[in-house]
Amino acid sequence: HKLTAAAINDLYGLSDVMPGCFLHLAEREFAYAEEQQYIKEDPPGIFVGLMADETYWCYVQQDPEQEKRDQESIKKRWAGVKVGGGIGDRGSEGESCSCGD
Repeated sequence: HKLTAAAINDLYGLSDVMPGCFLHLAEREFAYAEEQQYIKEDPPGIFVGLMADETYWCYVQQDPEQEKRDQESIKKRWAGVKVGGGIGDRGSEGESCSCGD
């Protein structure tokens, strides 16, 4: 069986949240830092050798140029914003009681 990346994208709208992304399918979920082996595409964007009633994982790869633009946008958006003192810093908190006297 064959399935196109376009059909997956139409169903899940992945490029709506990650423009220019690339889709890959795999037969299983990969562990962190594990080498990924994806389902063959022939030609690119058409997955071949799929079996009915099997589960496949979809991996989304961001377009490198879009990723750079996103990072620059985030840097600009957060420029000059003062963030707390570090991990776990919740600022000033006082103790209080909500119980009625």
